[in-house]
Amino acid sequence: MAVNKGIPVKLGEMADLSFKTGGTLANPILRTELKEVAGDAVKEMQQLAVDFAKAKLDKAKQTIKDSLTGVKNQVLK
Repeated sequence: MAVNKGIPVKLGEMADLSFKTGGTLANPILRTELKEVAGDAVKEMQQLAVDFAKAKLDKAKQTIKDSLTGVKNQVLK
């Protein structure tokens, strides 16, 4: 969804999964620790959003600076 909105999202190709094992040999129980994986994905998305916002802000600042420079040059002529 974020890519459709113009936000460049690139999640890592690898995900670390933690498994907890229990039970017996006849009846093994495997559990995953998906909270850690989800937490890492959330942190990565937050950093991407911050980087994207900073890039947009820097572009807007540069546009304003260029506009003000143009106006200043016209006034001084």
